[in-house]
Amino acid sequence: MSSLNPQDIEILDRFFNRNGYVFDFSTASFDDFTLRSVNIPICEKNNMSKGKSLREFIRLEPDTTVAHLLRDLMNHYENLIILNPDMKRNDDITNRCKAIIDVLSTNNPINTQLASLKKTFNTNYMKKQIEAMQAAIEDHPLDSIGKAKELVESCCKTILESQDTTVDPGWDVPRLTKETFKLLRLTPDDIPDGKRTSDTVKKILGNLSSISTGLAELRNPHGSGHGKSMNYKGLTPRHARLAVGAAATTVQFIWETYLEHKENGLVK
Repeated sequence: MSSLNPQDIEILDRFFNRNGYVFDFSTASFDDFTLRSVNIPICEKNNMSKGKSLREFIRLEPDTTVAHLLRDLMNHYENLIILNPDMKRNDDITNRCKAIIDVLSTNNPINTQLASLKKTFNTNYMKKQIEAMQAAIEDHPLDSIGKAKELVESCCKTILESQDTTVDPGWDVPRLTKETFKLLRLTPDDIPDGKRTSDTVKKILGNLSSISTGLAELRNPHGSGHGKSMNYKGLTPRHARLAVGAAATTVQFIWETYLEHKENGLVK
């Protein structure tokens, strides 16, 4: 469910919905548009008119999904009024809608986590990696998936090299993660037995370690580092958000552990 209040939903509805119609769309063309935008044919899904389906979508879907469709619809509107000036809406309500969309676009856990990571890393290179990964999620999900894998790679290499560990150029991301976990004593075998939570902690650490493997496997057929055939059908922004969220969680945990170990003298 979106975080929009009833007043904002009403403003969006007044702008996009005119007596059940949404701009120049037919029901079929609107479903085609929303399918391309957010992978959901919303009229078919809700079995309602275009306007009612859009209002239901705005009310019930997550902020990032709503923001993505509304941003695409706003771009469609701006192109439309170039050719059909009579369809132009009031400037005040247009600007208000744009402001709502901007807030929705930043109001999500991934952006919050990435903002935290940017503060954590004090190198321009890592900050630029995070910004590029974040910026590519909606419009270039393949690039974002590739950069998610590269973020984990950069984090691990930075930690290993800081401890004078020789990083073999042939190490892939799973191997880099394994070596970093070993250095930071984060492998399941490093957790002492006898504690009530030891099995749970070992399981979580094992799953966290496997994220890097999953990112590498996802990146190989779908990321930005490999050529695609002309018939290739890529993944959508929701897959990119999954990859970015997984990478951000992994990197934040690894880096915070590294900083804690430095403070306690466990690493130099």
